[in-house]
Amino acid sequence: MSVRIPSGALTCLVTLMALHPARAQAQSSSISCFHASSTAQVGTVTDVGNVNVNVSNVSTPAPGTVSGSTTAGSSADAPLSGTSSGGGSAEGILMMAVIAAAALPVVVYAVDSDAEDFQVQRYHCPSFDVHATAGAMSLPSDPRYMTGMAGARATFAMNWYGVDLGYETSFIQGAWGALDAHFLLRPPPKKHIDGAFAVGLRRVVFGGAENDGIELALPHRYMLGHYGDRSFAIEVDPGVLFGIRGIDYRLDAGLSFPAGVMNLRFGMRVVSFDTHLRAGAYAGFNFGA
Repeated sequence: MSVRIPSGALTCLVTLMALHPARAQAQSSSISCFHASSTAQVGTVTDVGNVNVNVSNVSTPAPGTVSGSTTAGSSADAPLSGTSSGGGSAEGILMMAVIAAAALPVVVYAVDSDAEDFQVQRYHCPSFDVHATAGAMSLPSDPRYMTGMAGARATFAMNWYGVDLGYETSFIQGAWGALDAHFLLRPPPKKHIDGAFAVGLRRVVFGGAENDGIELALPHRYMLGHYGDRSFAIEVDPGVLFGIRGIDYRLDAGLSFPAGVMNLRFGMRVVSFDTHLRAGAYAGFNFGA
């Protein structure tokens, strides 16, 4: 017994059998391509309707911190705000001026003539001097404006040795201040110059920041004329502070002349603090025994 299958039905059956595995393979290939592209390049997925995002492991910075920054230092190490007024080039000029002001008295001392008798006598006797000054310094925040200041310095000396103690403060709290104490090494005076090599501790306050360190200074006077045992002189005081914030420079220069039982003093100063440069002026008097 034979069954005859119509040729049209046989053709349809063969076609369906051939298409079924191809369709399954195509679906499998399509799924594999989707997984490959989704792991290799997320940007190629356009349908994100069913994508779940896990944010439990996403770290956020603490309030008030900046990503990638280090913890802020103490106020003593913090940089100053305000205008630096010249920066490194101006500080370099001040450094050269301090070096020149410290080198010149060495040359003058080497070529100067011997001191007068009253100068030698005063050098060998105990002496105590008090200097009082008042003036103005440019503000840390803006060098175009000034703040008042006042200060005092006491010096005791005899022969080769001496000590001094100085203090300055500004009328605006924290704008400017200084406290220092030095040991003085005093060579014998010459006719037109006397001075000392000073080494000691110094603290400077500038715009609320502080710099503590060891200072080397060379306070000295060029005598232009003598009036009895007193002198009309140019006073110069260059100094270098090796502090915890870095090296700072200062240069004071002025005139001193007799006025009765005391000497009157007028002068100017330039100081550096970090990259900041400030100037000031002062007036005062000194008396001693």
